Amino acid sequence: FTYKQISVLTQHRGPVLALSFNRDSLTFYSASSDRTIKIWSLESGEALYIDTLYGHQDSVPSVSALGKEICVSVGSRDRTARLWKVAEETQLVFRGPESSGGSQEVISMIDEGAFVTGTDLGSISLWNTRRKKPLSTQLNAHTGNIPIGTLAAFPFTDLLASGSGDGYLRLWRAAPSANELLCIRQIPLEGFINCAAWNGKGNVLAVVVGKEQRLGRWELKKSAKNQLHIYFFNKS
Repeated sequence: FTYKQISVLTQHRGPVLALSFNRDSLTFYSASSDRTIKIWSLESGEALYIDTLYGHQDSVPSVSALGKEICVSVGSRDRTARLWKVAEETQLVFRGPESSGGSQEVISMIDEGAFVTGTDLGSISLWNTRRKKPLSTQLNAHTGNIPIGTLAAFPFTDLLASGSGDGYLRLWRAAPSANELLCIRQIPLEGFINCAAWNGKGNVLAVVVGKEQRLGRWELKKSAKNQLHIYFFNKS
C-alpha cells in the first residue's frame, strides 16, 4: 500500500474532537470544540464540505453514525445528546437525568433507533430514539465517579464495550427491546481507556489506553503505559 494526503480540511474554528464514518457511503462527520458538526464526502476522490450542523451549546466531544443520513452527538456541558436527521434538516434533543452527571462525554449508536451515552460522573444511559428519557441508566458504571472515556457498541447487536480510568474495561448487554443495560464481563486494564473500536465481525476489540485522559491533563497515572491493546473474542 502507498498513502498520500488528499486534503487538509480547515473549516472548523476549534480542535476536532471526534470523527465518524457512515457505513453505507463515503460520508463522514467531524465534531469540534467550536460547537458544530460538519459533514464531508469522499465520493469524488477528494474531501468535499457538505454542511454544518448547529445546535449544541458547548463543545462536541463525540459523534457516532451508522447508515442512512443520520448521526448522534453529545454536547458536553449543554448536557444533551442529539439525533440529527440530515436529509430532513431536523434534530431531536435528549437530556439525561441530573443524577447521571453534569457533562455528556461520549456516545455510540447501537442501531438507527437506539444509542448509548456516557457522562463525566461515570454513568452510562441506554436510549431509544422515540423516547426523550433513557430506557435505563447505570449510575457509577465505572467506580469512582470518573468520566466515561469511550463507548463502543457493536452495531446491530446488544454488545457494548465501555472504558474509563477505574482499572477495568467492561462489556455490557445493551438491549433496547428489554430496557436492559447489564455488565456481563470486566477485564483488568490499567490507565485511562480513551478509545475502543470493534472490527466488522465483532470478535476483535482495539482499545487505546493512556496515562492521561483524552481531552485534559487533570490526572496522571504514572504506572500506566500509553498503549494499544487488541482483544480477541471467541463467539459462543
